[in-house]
Amino acid sequence: MKVGLQTPTPMDEQAFMSYTQDFEDNMETIQPIELRLEGRSYAAWFVDQISHYLVKPENWVSYKTYFYWDNGEIVAAITLRRELNESLQYNGGHIGFAVRPSRRYYRIENELFGAILPEAKALAGGSLLVCCEKQNTKLNEAVISNGGVLEEEMLSGGVEICRYRINA
Repeated sequence: MKVGLQTPTPMDEQAFMSYTQDFEDNMETIQPIELRLEGRSYAAWFVDQISHYLVKPENWVSYKTYFYWDNGEIVAAITLRRELNESLQYNGGHIGFAVRPSRRYYRIENELFGAILPEAKALAGGSLLVCCEKQNTKLNEAVISNGGVLEEEMLSGGVEICRYRINA
């Protein structure tokens, strides 16, 4: 049974589909954006995950995806982005992070964020930009407790966003 932070494998399809279904059941957009199938099969998505880490696709940035497993279930997904395009510099940042809706009451954000931070710093090669919705208090607290300094609060598409900087 899988436990902890791991990169996706071809065997994870059923758990991945359960993760994405949890967002759909709660009428939420699947996050991080890199996890959206957008008409692809899981197998095609998985191949894209590998290739997007090795080669930057047009209009995208190079990134790496991780799943956080607990008792054989994907509890959270994290994407680490090597660099930022104009859109991600404005609203997105180096780390895409989401806990599945049915598991948010466990308050695991701080533990997960702390676990991925050393690799995020190494991958980005300097300071990190982390953006999250202001209403997501658990993630905001996790970013602050792991060294995040609030740069600004802004509106993006009618949603209040907090932009944090974490120095390497």
